[in-house]
Amino acid sequence: MRSLIREFGACIRIDKSQSHELTVETGLCDGCHFNTAKSVCNKVVLPLSVRAAKDLNRYCKAAAWLLGANEVSLELVKSLAALVFWHRSRYAGDDMEKSPFYGDRFAYTQNLVELASTRFAQREAAIGLMEKLRQGVAPDDAHNELKEMAKSDLLVKIDYVEFAKELKKKRYVQTVHAIDKGVADRDVKKLAKVHEDLSRDTDFPNRSVLLNRVSEALHRLTLSQFTLSFEQWLDVWTVISLRFPKMTSILKETLEPPKRKVVRTNGLTLVIYVTGDSADSSVFLEISGGTDAIEIRKEIDASLEG
Repeated sequence: MRSLIREFGACIRIDKSQSHELTVETGLCDGCHFNTAKSVCNKVVLPLSVRAAKDLNRYCKAAAWLLGANEVSLELVKSLAALVFWHRSRYAGDDMEKSPFYGDRFAYTQNLVELASTRFAQREAAIGLMEKLRQGVAPDDAHNELKEMAKSDLLVKIDYVEFAKELKKKRYVQTVHAIDKGVADRDVKKLAKVHEDLSRDTDFPNRSVLLNRVSEALHRLTLSQFTLSFEQWLDVWTVISLRFPKMTSILKETLEPPKRKVVRTNGLTLVIYVTGDSADSSVFLEISGGTDAIEIRKEIDASLEG
């Protein structure tokens, strides 16, 4: 879906959304290597808006749900894309007026969607290489292979090649391998350190994906669940508050049940559900995160045993 949207706005020379004088209609594509009959970029004057991308995403998910499908298929995206795009795009006039479209904007949009879909299918090898690069297991010549593919694919040229160079760097590969080893060894301390480093380094390539992966691993490895009485909770919330003073104000709110609260710090997530304020009312507590989650679990266990 992202590739389809990009095909309708990509340009190797300028940002089309910011250029009002030099356009596809006024010579932007003259002499460009990608100015071919099978390209989409040379037929679209202005790129699609962010709203168009969001609408396509929503409509595809809704249609998949109505059809009882478990995921959005490529064919479903193709069938809906023209309906979303045709009245939101501005095309270079000459091509659309010729046979077989004769000014039919919708049919012309369908043709561009088909061209973009064909490009996507031909991009399979490049997509596979990028996935291996993200996983830190790409062959040494992956970047050179992508540069060769970029000679005939605009999106590989502007979206893949430079990003691949970052993914080939030693620090990225080492971080991915550290995550793999931390998960395999169930090493919470190592994973927590990686999470801390990634949280600080906002320019790290593929950062959000790696952070999500580490967070999910830490959640699985440190998840603890307690079923307490409200009487026990009166002691436990104090233990947590003493260890994490910044949580105190939110924790106090759970003393006026019923209440459900989710409290997060950089290395700890608490989910608390207090059902009532009688001594035997149930309180459900879930703890996960990094090393803080393990330490607070030990303190809670000690408090309950005492």
